[in-house]
Amino acid sequence: MPGARPLSVPGCSIGPMPAPDPTPRPEDPAPVTGETLRGDDWYGRDLTGLAYTACDFYDTDWTETTGSGARFDRCTFSGVRFNVSRLTATAFTHCEFRRCSFFDAQLDQCKAVGSTFDDCSFQLLRVTDGDWSFTSFPAPTCARPRSTASGCARPTCAAPAWTRRWSPAPTSPAPSSPGSASPMPTCVAPT
Repeated sequence: MPGARPLSVPGCSIGPMPAPDPTPRPEDPAPVTGETLRGDDWYGRDLTGLAYTACDFYDTDWTETTGSGARFDRCTFSGVRFNVSRLTATAFTHCEFRRCSFFDAQLDQCKAVGSTFDDCSFQLLRVTDGDWSFTSFPAPTCARPRSTASGCARPTCAAPAWTRRWSPAPTSPAPSSPGSASPMPTCVAPT
């Protein structure tokens, strides 16, 4: 295929891919600000490049949504079903999540800085890398964080009991013990 890069080059080591550029591209949809969406069906929608600011999502079905590089800033998600969603490098900054379901969702390199999760369910949720700084899980959903290791600082909590699954980068050796540093920790909410 013209322009395709080879998967491997003898004698070369390819490191991790850089994070996607968050600047809007010409093909990205126009940003949405201050909208309220109620009962919308977003089942299976591709969220790539979407940008929402100060919007409210009530009882919206986001089951099996996919995408990369979407941005949600100061949004409220109430009763939203993120079940089986696969989101990469998506930012949920300073958002509120109330009574949301994240059953079997996968969030890779996503950001939830300053967001709160109140009365949400996290069965089988997988979170890999990203930035969860200043994220809040109000009681009784979650107790104080038990770990401050990179990649799992905020979602590591008592209830639901988040655990760490170590997945070293392909170019790195496996860590000697579960407590040692690893470039790609994965947080998993057990069943």
